[in-house]
Amino acid sequence: MKKIISILLLILLFANFTSAFNIVSVISGDFVPGEEGLISLEIENEHDFDIREINIMLDLSEENLPIAPVDSSASVFVDEIEEGDDDLVQFNIIILPEANLGVYRIPILITYINLNETLYEREEMISLSVESEPKLSLRVDEPDFIVGEFADISIGIINEGFSDVKFLKVKIGESDFFEVLSNNEIYIGELNSDDFDRAEFKIMLKDPMNSINVPISLEYYDESNQFYTFGDTLRLNVYSENEAKSLGLIEDKQNYWWILVVVLGLFFIFRKIKKKRKR
Repeated sequence: MKKIISILLLILLFANFTSAFNIVSVISGDFVPGEEGLISLEIENEHDFDIREINIMLDLSEENLPIAPVDSSASVFVDEIEEGDDDLVQFNIIILPEANLGVYRIPILITYINLNETLYEREEMISLSVESEPKLSLRVDEPDFIVGEFADISIGIINEGFSDVKFLKVKIGESDFFEVLSNNEIYIGELNSDDFDRAEFKIMLKDPMNSINVPISLEYYDESNQFYTFGDTLRLNVYSENEAKSLGLIEDKQNYWWILVVVLGLFFIFRKIKKKRKR
């Protein structure tokens, strides 16, 4: 019976030594691929004695962790933490540019020496979130001008961010200068990072003018189901058909007809001359 009690006391004592040193909190923002950031760990000594030679190390050895220390080492050394006291340690890291967005689990390896000069080791696990807000931009795909009263305009949407977007809608706003003849809202759906898509609208000008401003708005969600809106006003030049031809913006089909007529005329003249020579 005494032997069993002794073993239980040893187990409790060992458990006390290994579990009374804790990571109280983890402070870190959302990290973005290609950028640096800080991980702050608040560690607390809940023993009733001081501990020393504490070494806290980020284990970044796993292949699927796109994380690297900015300094040469991913470990922090603390000389001593008194009983009941705490300390704050920080790690300066960088998220590799090719990192995928998501949550990564990082093992924390901790070693320290207790009251009996015994070296203890333990492992904790923290989570790090790699996120990036979608970055969409708008452009007017060629041509960026309108000829006459009616026009089909093509709006390009580019995802320049790291995050994919989904449930993307493109809307053309109302204007005193033109009327939208097509549906004023187009559903795109998904738009991956570093990709683009188009939305086409048909409009009619209400009055002659040199240019018009076209209001375009976007609604979409990111990978974390966060809702976003974005809007921009795109400027389009307006020309008559003759102005567009003189500026070389559109081809003058009549010129091609004249060229064809001239070529055919020369061909028949050449044939006629050739026949006369044969006679």
